[in-house]
Amino acid sequence: MRAVSRLVVLLVCCGLGFAFFKFYKYSKASRNLEIKWGHWKENIIWPDDKSCGHFKTRIAREGSVEVMALASYPGSGNTWIRYLIEGASGMFTGSIYNDQKIYQAGHWGENRNYLDGTTILQKTHHRSLYSLSNKTLQWRINHIKKFKGRAVLVIRNPFDAILSYYNYRGTHSHTKKLNSSAFLTPKFKDFAYTGITRWYELIEDWIDYGTQVHIVFYEDLKESPVRVITDLLTSIGFRLDGERIDCLIKNTTGSFHRLNHNEVNPFSEDLKSIFRTVISMAVEKIKLKTGILLPTHKYDFYEE
Repeated sequence: MRAVSRLVVLLVCCGLGFAFFKFYKYSKASRNLEIKWGHWKENIIWPDDKSCGHFKTRIAREGSVEVMALASYPGSGNTWIRYLIEGASGMFTGSIYNDQKIYQAGHWGENRNYLDGTTILQKTHHRSLYSLSNKTLQWRINHIKKFKGRAVLVIRNPFDAILSYYNYRGTHSHTKKLNSSAFLTPKFKDFAYTGITRWYELIEDWIDYGTQVHIVFYEDLKESPVRVITDLLTSIGFRLDGERIDCLIKNTTGSFHRLNHNEVNPFSEDLKSIFRTVISMAVEKIKLKTGILLPTHKYDFYEE
């Protein structure tokens, strides 16, 4: 009964309305971005690669780049994507969070004002990084408006994303992992119930209230990171440097990479049922508004 009641609440909270708002997905940019580079500290992104050590990451001139969110549920590979984007473009990404661990790893745009027009994309999880507290719909709409409705929306299998985020919440590290027993607890189950609601909420909000949204599926990125990132940058009008892309091909891993989540299946049958229901809702939402199919054939559904 508890699982059924939670599902009812979930469906009510998420909403099943399918009002037709305008949705734009980038295909080919109508014009190339004219980058005006700013003067600030620069980061050598591949210092240990002799043939690529001359490539740097820097900022654009203040106010010269239109803001655009890099939006994802936590645990969806946002930091790795930022590394790939900075490697391919040579421009820092920004963030609403000012995470000092990310800053110290060389993503120096982390400490910029994310609205100052100096970074190519700005990380957001649509709420506080350390809190799952509720944000009202109006707060979320206003947050989207800060980016003028423009975003790269990263979507990962919620089973994997929620495991990754729980690891991060428990270790405060982008690379460490919890003991498997930490997942076999009521605390994890409650976290997962809340997490799947937030996962869908973020997708629904950006698709319904965004104006220019480019979707990246994490599973596609994992298979072909350079292709997905170059397609993304081309779609927003960024002119790519072939030599720089060759260096990225050799250096795709980045600094923050958690290996396996854990050695157990922590998802109960009621959790799996709710996750499948919400994933089906996301499939329909994305297909209806964009014509794009969520790559569920690449998802691990954690069946026994």
